[in-house]
Amino acid sequence: MYKKCANTMIHMMEYDTGSQVVREMLYHWSRLYSSRRAMQEELQVVYQALSDE
Repeated sequence: MYKKCANTMIHMMEYDTGSQVVREMLYHWSRLYSSRRAMQEELQVVYQALSDE
C-alpha cells in the first residue's frame, strides 16, 4: 500500500506542477505517518526522487 502511494507520487512529478504538489504531500504525510516506519521509508524514496530531479 505505502509503496503504491510512493510510486504514484513519483509519477505525479512528471506533471507541470506535480513536484510542488508532491512536496506539499510529503510535508503533511511525513507528520501524519510519523509513527509508521514503512511509510517513512517509502517517503524517503520520494524525497530521493525529488532531489534527483
